[in-house]
Amino acid sequence: MSSTALHTLRKSVRQLRYWAEFSEPILEGPVVALTVRLKEASDGLGAVHDMDVHMEYVDSENPG
Repeated sequence: MSSTALHTLRKSVRQLRYWAEFSEPILEGPVVALTVRLKEASDGLGAVHDMDVHMEYVDSENPG
């Protein structure tokens, strides 16, 4: 997957997590577990995105 696609996926996961968190008081149980997993996924995708950004920076500073 491209870094752009991964970043788009991260934003979508984050948005889904926000909706799940918003629904927690109404839906309780399973939604709480879902929000935990979505946060983990979002954090993992964020780490990948950060690494991609750093790699692009390093590549631009060292063209050789």
